Amino acid sequence: MQNLIVSFNAIAPLFLLIIIGFFIRQKGLLRSDALSQLNSLAFTAFLPALLFSNLYSTDVASAFSPRLLGYALFAALAMYGLAVIAVCLLEKDNKNRGAMIQAIFRSNFVLLGLPIVQTLFEGQDLGVTSVVVAVIVPVFNVLAVVTLEVFRGGHVKWGKVLLGIIKNPLIIASLLGFGCMLLGVTLPDFLYTAVQDLSKAATPVSLVVLGASIQLSRFAGNLRNLIICVLGRLVAAPLVFVTGGALLGFRGLELATLLVMLAAPTAVSSFTMAQQMDSNGELAAEAVVMTSALSCVTLFLWIFAFKQLGLI
Repeated sequence: MQNLIVSFNAIAPLFLLIIIGFFIRQKGLLRSDALSQLNSLAFTAFLPALLFSNLYSTDVASAFSPRLLGYALFAALAMYGLAVIAVCLLEKDNKNRGAMIQAIFRSNFVLLGLPIVQTLFEGQDLGVTSVVVAVIVPVFNVLAVVTLEVFRGGHVKWGKVLLGIIKNPLIIASLLGFGCMLLGVTLPDFLYTAVQDLSKAATPVSLVVLGASIQLSRFAGNLRNLIICVLGRLVAAPLVFVTGGALLGFRGLELATLLVMLAAPTAVSSFTMAQQMDSNGELAAEAVVMTSALSCVTLFLWIFAFKQLGLI
C-alpha cells in the first residue's frame, strides 16, 4: 500500500496541473498568443533555471556516473534505431514517418522527468539526473533534426544543427551549472535566491501550458499511427531499456532517471519542429496529446511496478 501511495503522489500533482491548464484554456482564460509566450518563457527562463540550480547545488563526485551516462546514451540511440526500423516497416508516407519516429524516441524528459524524480527523491541530490538531461537532450535534438530532414528529402545542415544546440537555453544553463560545480564558483546569495525562485516556477508553468495546449478536436484519421506511437513511447521503450538497466544493476535514483527518460510522453517541442520541417504536424500534435494523457496511467504503473520490486 505504501508503494501505491508513493507512486500516486509522484504522478497525480503533475497531471492535476495539466488538467488545470486544459480547463483554463477551455474557459478562454489563456489565448493562443499568450500560450505561445508562456511556453517560450518556460523554455528560456524557468526550465534553464531548474537545470542550473540542480547542477550548481550538487556534489561533484555524486553527479558523474559514466556507467549511467553510457547506458542512457546507448538506450537513446538504440531506441531511435528501433523506431526507425519499425516505422519504416509499418508506414510508407515519409511525412508520417518523420513525425512518428520523433514521437517514439523523443521523450519529455525535462518537463515531466525532473519533477517526478524530485518527488520520488525529495531532499536528495539530483545532480546525476541533471547531468543525464544535459547529455541526452542535445542528442534528442540532433536526431530529431536529422530524421525530419531525411524524411522530407532534404539535406541536413549541420552548421544550423550545431548552432541550434549551442543557442539552446537548456544547454547553456547546463554548461554554466557544470562550470560552477567543477570550479567551485559560489554565487552571491541574492543571485542564487533569484535563480531558485525562477526554478520553482518551471514545473507548474510548464505543465499548465502543456495542459492548455491540448485540443481534443485534433484527433482525426491518424488512429492507427497514434497507437503505434503510444505503444512505442509509453510501453516498448521502458519495457526494453528500463528493464535492461535494472538487469545491469541500476537502482534507486539512477534507475528512476532511466525510467523517466524512457517512459515520459512525447516531447512537446516535437510538434513545433514537425510543423517547421514539413512533417505531419497534425499527427505530431496528436501524438503529444495522446501520450501525455495516457502517460498519467502508464507512468504510475511503471513507478509502482519498480517500487514493488524494490528497485527504486
